[in-house]
Amino acid sequence: MAATDGEIARALQRLVVETQRHVAHLAGAHGMHPTDLSAIGAILEGSTDGGPLTPGELSRRLELSAPATSAVINRLVGNSHVERHRNDDDRRSTTLQATETATAVGGALFAPLARGIAGTLDGLDDDERAVILRFLDDSIAAVARIDAELDGGGTG
Repeated sequence: MAATDGEIARALQRLVVETQRHVAHLAGAHGMHPTDLSAIGAILEGSTDGGPLTPGELSRRLELSAPATSAVINRLVGNSHVERHRNDDDRRSTTLQATETATAVGGALFAPLARGIAGTLDGLDDDERAVILRFLDDSIAAVARIDAELDGGGTG
């Protein structure tokens, strides 16, 4: 029997909720706030997407106010997870770069989750993996599109 759209949507929602719980548990177990862990992830992702994030970009990604973002950045700098650097293109602003410590901590914290999820792919053939990847990519794009419509005041 084929899964319905609703069943797939509910399963995806459960995955999101369980992942959020896991991140909160990881953060708490290591004396961090979940937002700090999310910030490290965003900064690392920003670095792989073509350059370091600015505090303003981090604020938008995490949907935090400027003061809340400053507090997160200050905690991460204080814990040697992030460094501030003057922006080469605009000396009035700074960019954020994850340290080797943050990369190592992030890798150690998320490696078990990555292995667990990767293990669910065992036994799937290339075509099945391609379908999963396409579904996830399309779902991410749909969420980003809906989010952009909300930001722009569109009704979708």
